[in-house]
Amino acid sequence: MKFNKDKQGTVMIFDAKTGYWDCCTNVPSHIRLFTLKTMEISGGIKVLTAHEGKPTSIRVSFFKEDINLREALKSNV
Repeated sequence: MKFNKDKQGTVMIFDAKTGYWDCCTNVPSHIRLFTLKTMEISGGIKVLTAHEGKPTSIRVSFFKEDINLREALKSNV
């Protein structure tokens, strides 16, 4: 299932008590950002939907120490 631009989005929720991020996205560039990382992501990546064998929406859970979002976003802009 592909998503039109007007239906694409990314939601990230941070739990300050646990230091844990929960992220759901169907934005292709954000999916690539998470799936191309060579580092281990503590909670893993769950593919929610796919089209022709490629993920079109994912859920990612990780600790804040797992990824530096500022650096990741800089390198992919």
